[in-house]
Amino acid sequence: MIDPTPRRLSHLIEGRLAPGNDDDRIEVIDRDDRLVASVPCATPAEVDDAIGVATRAQPTWATLPPEQRGRCLFALSDTLERRGPAWNETLAAGTDANPRVVGIGLENAVTRLRGFGGWCDKLGLFLGSTPSIGGPYACATRPRPAGPVAVVAPAEPAWLGLISLLAPPLCAGNAVVVLADETSAFEAAVLGATLQEATLPAGVLNIVTGVQPEDVARVIGEGDVYVLTALTPPAPRARVWRERATESGTRLHLQRITADDWTHNDARLAPETIEPFIRRRTMWHPAEV
Repeated sequence: MIDPTPRRLSHLIEGRLAPGNDDDRIEVIDRDDRLVASVPCATPAEVDDAIGVATRAQPTWATLPPEQRGRCLFALSDTLERRGPAWNETLAAGTDANPRVVGIGLENAVTRLRGFGGWCDKLGLFLGSTPSIGGPYACATRPRPAGPVAVVAPAEPAWLGLISLLAPPLCAGNAVVVLADETSAFEAAVLGATLQEATLPAGVLNIVTGVQPEDVARVIGEGDVYVLTALTPPAPRARVWRERATESGTRLHLQRITADDWTHNDARLAPETIEPFIRRRTMWHPAEV
């Protein structure tokens, strides 16, 4: 049975829960008009703080051996599997969803996170190449992490939607900042509370909630993240984002994912979902004749 005490949720910044401003919070109400939880609204300074933390954490995560990154994602999935069920009823009440459907979403999210953990030490095989060239040289192209990535949280499905967007950049070796607006703040804050105890280097995964649309556009325009990934927004907002990205050089990765697509592991776990979050580095070496 759901705990009648409303949950007071927080941002997740540098591995710690940050409660945010007491005077500016989103109230989550269930179908019976009961307060389920409250979620903080991020100020521009808190958004910038989260991005700064991710930027500082980027070298540590990017240089970690790929197999160790994979173990970290496995540990993250274990934490999600262990702690997530305690939140299912709260999440279902706050989103007016069927608890069974929310539970299935959690199971799928755990499976997907583990799948990306398994990709970490295999990226060179699928996203790299060894081209043939003329002359006495050996040439190899290898994937490298792109840099800090901003993930605009989807409003649904609970658990699986956000995990599906943040796992590929983490797998590639990028620190992540999740930007959740009012429509996705509750789900994102629940994920942050669930993963707060996970074994990840501090600052690799940050979640800020109640982010205003103008702050997302500002993040793109300032160029402090290398990639911003999101579901394709309405045309006017997409136009603003593209204009800002053109000015700053931020890479935009906008996706159209239908309700049925979320559960298709063949598509959502393919190496192509990781490719937007890498850079390729080509190395030349003299070869013995």
